[in-house]
Amino acid sequence: MAQGDVASQQITQIEEQPDHSVGDELEGGACPLNSIEEVLNMTVESECWILARIVSGVCDWRCLACNNCPKKVTEVKNGYQCRKCFRILTDPPVRL
Repeated sequence: MAQGDVASQQITQIEEQPDHSVGDELEGGACPLNSIEEVLNMTVESECWILARIVSGVCDWRCLACNNCPKKVTEVKNGYQCRKCFRILTDPPVRL
């Protein structure tokens, strides 16, 4: 994969907590360290750590959300309105 290429493969997230720390895994070799390119070229599902550096981009994963449902709210003249349930909020919580 050349620099700047965009991959469209899905990366899954592990739901369970391991019995050891991240440092233990990296130092003890319990889980290998791979580059993103190596992971994208894997042909079988496996566990690994990916070490990466973000070189550019704007990323703000926080948003104002509805108290009733997990959707973003939009600012309106009398507060904030949910995009899904249309509830009006005066002080919506910040969600990550």
